[in-house]
Amino acid sequence: MTRDKQHNPAGSIPQEGMAEFVRLLTANQSQIYAYIMSLVGNCADADDVLQETTAMMWEKFGEFKPGTDFISWGGAIAYYKVREFRRNHREKFHFDDEVLDILSRDARNELRDANTYLSKLHDCMKKLKASDYQLVRLRYYSGASIHEISRRFNKTARTVYYQIAKIHGLLMRCIERSVSSEDRV
Repeated sequence: MTRDKQHNPAGSIPQEGMAEFVRLLTANQSQIYAYIMSLVGNCADADDVLQETTAMMWEKFGEFKPGTDFISWGGAIAYYKVREFRRNHREKFHFDDEVLDILSRDARNELRDANTYLSKLHDCMKKLKASDYQLVRLRYYSGASIHEISRRFNKTARTVYYQIAKIHGLLMRCIERSVSSEDRV
């Protein structure tokens, strides 16, 4: 085996392909993990299956078509890795493959819906006033507490709490309008 193939199991994937795989995996790994977790039911098993899934995704990355749904592609690989895991650990699972298929379908639908709502949330965030956007970023992206934000802006915690609640309402209505207008199309 050549040195290149030892460090690049996908063989023909160029260096920029490696970077693209890492970028896509980093952006979507938590969703693939959630899907696996919904099928195996505990963190240790989900971690093991995710590791096997990620290795297989890398091996098959040359088959991935850019621009298609990476999560669906990875989810399909994860599904087969979960089935393999179940075959190797029959004593842990008390339901058959038919139940697994139902759970898998439901989990994929939930994941697709979550992705839709997340996309709509990003669109709605762009419509916020700059001050509201900054408040949301501080609270949810930076993890600042209500008290930290209130000190930073010299406002009471109650005022900050009400502002965030108001922004939640704005975002929820925006998302609902966006999703319902999409459903009508």
